[in-house]
Amino acid sequence: MRVIGKDTLGISKSDMTRLVIFCLLFYVLIFVVVDYIFLEALRPWYDYLVKGIAFSAVFVGLPAYFIKKITKQAIGKVQIPLAVGEDLEAEGIASLIGGKEKYSGKLGLTQQALVFHCYKFNSQTGTVRIYYSDIKQVKPCRIMWFFNNGITVVTKSDHCRFVVNDRSTWITLIKEKIK
Repeated sequence: MRVIGKDTLGISKSDMTRLVIFCLLFYVLIFVVVDYIFLEALRPWYDYLVKGIAFSAVFVGLPAYFIKKITKQAIGKVQIPLAVGEDLEAEGIASLIGGKEKYSGKLGLTQQALVFHCYKFNSQTGTVRIYYSDIKQVKPCRIMWFFNNGITVVTKSDHCRFVVNDRSTWITLIKEKIK
C-alpha cells in the first residue's frame, strides 16, 4: 500500500506564505484606516509592521501548528473499512467538504472505488464510497478561493470536494482508475 502526502492535514508553504501576507496586509490596512479616522494621525510604519507580524503569527501560525498536531494524533489512527476481497492500494489524510461542513478522515484507493472514511470526532461519521464507474471527471480546485490543495470528483449524479496533501498524485491515480 502506498501512502500519499504527509501524515498530517495542513496547507502548503506557498499557501501559508500567502495567508500570512494577506493577514499582515489586512491588519495593517484596518489599523491605518482606524487610526486615520479616529486619531486623525498615523503612527510610525514600523509600529504597524511589528503588530501585523505578531497578529499573523498568532492567528495563522499557531492554528496551523495545532491543526497539524491534532490531525496527526486523531486521524493517523483511522482505518479505512474495506469490502470483502478489496485491497487498499493507496491512502492519505484528507477532508471531505460537504455543504458548509468539512469532515476529516482518510481517503483511499481500492481496485473498485475511491473510499473516504471519517474519523470518530466529526459531527457525521461513516464511509463514502465512490465507484470508478460513477466518476465522470476529476479536477483540481481551490479551497476557500485561496488554497491550492483541493480536488473535485464529479460523478454522474453529484460531485465531492476533497482537501488532500499532494493533490497532483491523487488526481493522476484517480484518472488512471477511471480510464
